[in-house]
Amino acid sequence: MRLNTLTKVLITFLITICTFSLNAAEIWVSPQGKDTNSGTKASPLATVQMAVRKARELRRLKDASIKDGIRIIVMNGTYSLNEPLFIRPEDSGTADSPTTIEADVNAKPILSGGIEIKNWKKSTIAINGLKTGTVWEANAPQQAGEILNYRQLWVNGKKAVRAKNTAGDKWTEFCPGMQQPKPAGFLSKTNQLSLNREWKCTSCNGGQLRISESKILK
Repeated sequence: MRLNTLTKVLITFLITICTFSLNAAEIWVSPQGKDTNSGTKASPLATVQMAVRKARELRRLKDASIKDGIRIIVMNGTYSLNEPLFIRPEDSGTADSPTTIEADVNAKPILSGGIEIKNWKKSTIAINGLKTGTVWEANAPQQAGEILNYRQLWVNGKKAVRAKNTAGDKWTEFCPGMQQPKPAGFLSKTNQLSLNREWKCTSCNGGQLRISESKILK
């Protein structure tokens, strides 16, 4: 008898949770959506940023639909971020009306800060003594009319070597924990330092630097 009572309590508890979940406001996001859409499943937004802004607006207006919370549901696909996804403490909502960001059922959405480089073609000139047609080239990505100052290039999930004006891919250490591409000497603003210390591996722009006697001089 006690077992039956506990079973009934558990079922009631699960039904209550489902009811709260069903009553929560829903904001849908899809790679095929538009940020001018309403945010429903049939008319989703395009970015998580806009969904968060919409959730803030619903809370500011104290909309009745958020009584049991807000669910931002992200559908399957890749979402390119051109700015950081900024979540404020108040975006969490309250214990009775929480805001959650979750993937759609069976979906595995990806938030990516990368930019796809398109329109690759075989180079028609010989580069570094390589045979014509063996090197692929594409225009560097631009943002606001200027070439994007990116630090990493990935090809098929593997980190690749970017175009550079020094031969080879070996590195030489000239200061504890710091490295720079051969040959040592003047570094232009497009060169970078690779700083490997303890648990961190940091790449930073060299700027106008000169290497002298194992020291970095401005």
